[in-house]
Amino acid sequence: MATSTCTFLHLADVHLGYDRYNSPERSKDFFLAFRDVVRRHAIQNPVDFVLIAGDLFEHRQIQPGVLNQAQIVLRELKQAGIPVLAIEGNHDNRPYGVKTSWLRYLADHGELILLEPEAGEEGLELRPWE
Repeated sequence: MATSTCTFLHLADVHLGYDRYNSPERSKDFFLAFRDVVRRHAIQNPVDFVLIAGDLFEHRQIQPGVLNQAQIVLRELKQAGIPVLAIEGNHDNRPYGVKTSWLRYLADHGELILLEPEAGEEGLELRPWE
């Protein structure tokens, strides 16, 4: 019986936009670290997909430059043909009463695949992804 393997890069707690020590340079470090990890461990040594398991962003409300940082890295993965799956963490999920989030925005624009539960007949349901 033949077996197949799947390789992926698992990331969590990227926290783009975290203004550590009130220093813009420290905030940029989070972006540079994210980009470096993706380039080294997903693009140079190609993986089948990247999984971001929460907290891509530090805040629910982000500055345009922070969104741009995420898009730079996600577009490099897209150009390499590597899909990105993501779930919302407690830092970047949609605020109460709001129907969208920045991860939903990125998913709607083809930058990533957002895995999220949907309301079904018997409560919340997860749709399979292939």
